[in-house]
Formats: sequence, C-alpha cells, structure tokens
Amino acid sequence: MRRLLPWLALTCAQDAKPYYEVVFAVLTVPNHRPHRDAIRNGYGQPGGFRTKLWFVVSERDPGYEGAAFVEERSKRDDLLVCDTEPGFDHIIGKVSCAIRKAVQLYDFDFFFKTDDDATLCIAQLVKDLRAAPKGASVYAGRRVKAGRALEAGKPLEVNLGLTSDPPHFGGHGYGVSYDVARFVARPPAPLYHHLHEDTCFGNWVVGFDVKRLNLRAMTDHYYPNQKNLAGVSAERKRACARIMAQRYANGSAWDLYGSGCGFKQLPRSVPVEKCVRVASAAAAAAPRARPALASVPALPSQGLAVVMTKGACAVDVPCVAGPDLRAGLRRTSAKHVVVVFGGNVAPCLSSLRKELEMRSGPLYAGAAPSRNVPLPASLEERTKLGVAPEHFDGVAVLSAELASYVASQATPPLLAGDGPAALGVWLAPFDVDRRPLAALRGCV
Repeated sequence: MRRLLPWLALTCAQDAKPYYEVVFAVLTVPNHRPHRDAIRNGYGQPGGFRTKLWFVVSERDPGYEGAAFVEERSKRDDLLVCDTEPGFDHIIGKVSCAIRKAVQLYDFDFFFKTDDDATLCIAQLVKDLRAAPKGASVYAGRRVKAGRALEAGKPLEVNLGLTSDPPHFGGHGYGVSYDVARFVARPPAPLYHHLHEDTCFGNWVVGFDVKRLNLRAMTDHYYPNQKNLAGVSAERKRACARIMAQRYANGSAWDLYGSGCGFKQLPRSVPVEKCVRVASAAAAAAPRARPALASVPALPSQGLAVVMTKGACAVDVPCVAGPDLRAGLRRTSAKHVVVVFGGNVAPCLSSLRKELEMRSGPLYAGAAPSRNVPLPASLEERTKLGVAPEHFDGVAVLSAELASYVASQATPPLLAGDGPAALGVWLAPFDVDRRPLAALRGCV
C-alpha cells in the first residue's frame, strides 16, 4: 500500500488539473496594454470553446514595475509572469516558460504561441487542431518553412554545422500537441537556445516523427499578418534595411520594434467576417489520448558500458551487441555509454575512462565531429536539413541521461533512422558538451 500512495497522489493531482483544448500564450510587453485589450475584446473571446488565454511577460521587461502595469496585474488573471531576460534576443525564453507553466498547471490538447500584434481566428484554429490525426505528435502553424539556406556564422551553422534551417513555422503563430509540449517542458538535457525563436523551436522537434500541419486558420483568409512595412516611406525602409544589414554583420540582435522597424500594430478588435461565421461546435470536443510517459530507466549501475552496432563484444566492460541502437541502449545502464558504429574501441577504454572523469553534465562526443555529411534519403526527406547535424562517426559517447532518452523515447517518437547521422539528428535539440574526446582518436 505504501508503494501505491505516491502513485495515487500523482494520479489525483493530474486529474485535478483544469482541462483546455488549447492554451494560447500571447507574447507581450508591459507597455502594450492596447494590444492586450484589443485581444481581450476581440478574438480572445472564442465562444464556447475551452481555451486558456495567457499574456506572457518577463518580470525584467521595461515598465514591469510601472503603476499602470502593476494595477493591470492586480485586476487581471490572464497575465503570466516569467523570470526571463527581456528583449528580442530572449523571446524563446518566454515560450519555454509558458510551456513549462502550461504542463505544470493544466491538462490540454495543444499549446499555441502567438504575438500581441497578431489576429487569430480561434474558432477555426481549434477546429483545425481537432482534425489532427489522433495519436500523432503534432507541430502546426501557418506554412511550414523548410530548406532555407543558412548563412555562414548563423548559430545553427556554427554550433551544429547545418546548412539549412530546420523545418519550422513562423514565430507569429505555431502550436504543438501535449506530448511535444511535455518534452519541451521536461527535456532530459538542456535544450539549445539561440536568437531566432521560430527556427530554434523547429530545431527542438527536428528529430521527432511529428505531423507538421499547415493550418487553414492561419491562411490569409483568416489571419492578416501584421508584421510588415506597409505604408512606410521609402526612406524609412532603406534605414531599416541598413539596420538589418548591421544586425547580420555583427551577429547581435537588435530590438527591431524599438528601432521603429517592426511596426507593432493592434490586432483587429473584431475577427474577419469569415471567422465570425465559424460555428463553435464546442459540444463535439473530446480530449485527445495522452501518450504514456517513457519509463524511467534505472540508475547507472557502472561507470562505462559499450553498445556495439556492428561486430561482437570484445571489451572488458559491460557490453551489448546488435544492429538496433535503441534496443542496445535499453539493455545498458552506465554513467557513460560508448556506442560503436565502427572501429576497435577496446585499446582506448582505459584512457577514455580517465578523460570522462574530467567531464560533467550531459555529453555527446567522439574523436572528431563530422560535418557536411549528406543525410540518408529517408531522414533528408523528413528533415529537409540538407546535411546531417554535427555528429560523431565510428564511436560516440553518450552520458546517461541522453542514452536513456534515446532508449526510452516513444512519445514523441524519434524519426526512424540508423547510424551516427541519425543519432546526430535525434540529439540536435540539446545544448550538451560536444567537445572531442582525445582518448578516441586512435580507435576510429
């Protein structure tokens, strides 16, 4: 009975969470009260649909302690305050915070991020999301962008060796199903954050077998994209072009809204006519199935283990052999797991063990990183990356949390694949120690 009590407490706590079909997180800043009021009085009233609307701010945003915003916080229950850095550089921090809070506080089918200058048709958007394949992990937005060439010096090019952006949806609006949100809220290792929030999010899910949906509700008939330079003088457009050029040249982020180049316009107070005519079939709502959490692996029972994807075990540490990497990882339990795709790792294990004692935290490393390597056709078709993310051929070493993640991940499912390039895709979302391991240089 004692063993059942913690499980019962957890189950009851989960059952007690309020249920919403969609949790909407609207990124804003304190001095944009007119934008928030326009949404509250306009599309933020979705009729009979069960939705939660949050306005997400940072407690470090300018104006947070201003009298007007202090009063607004005291009177409204739709403001979510996050302890994140302010400004354009750190938008992804607000997104991460909102997803963590949503998973912590609510039971929901989808999480949807948007901005306070967007106009949404919530009725149509909820219907589009309801039509998503049952049981599928979903990533949805206006129009998926894929295959866009990355300039040299961009974060994903420098850190992961990518030549193209991962498939992603524009930052003005995208959503994910509960299981994907749960992964983002509770990742096995820190997720890699970088400046461009929408491509960053696309990278987080690049290794998942997600269904990417172009939402009808985000097309021009329903969604007027407000972020543009319409009506701006030619002189001002040229000035903005110079600002953008400088931003790309020096690699730093400019708050384009503060510079006058991102013209924050009020959302339409009343949704477009077609949206108004969308019938709200709230009675047809039914919670989507909740994929089970992956089983928690046992604590590491030894310091080092080996998984051989080719050949037989011939090492003096615990070893599993077989072509299925994930099956092999399920049968190991170690602080570090050495995955052998090729080569003879036996002579290097002693020096490797000593080198790993000097490392701490999540790790994915090998002798030397491989870049500009074509992906297998099946993975390229699903990821549109152009080349494989930085990965390690021959021998790769995974710390326990990453080995357990790959072994147990069922929801969201990882893309089907094999070999070192596939492992690089699966681990691309994580900000982990990728420094080469000198001890392996003679073994691959």
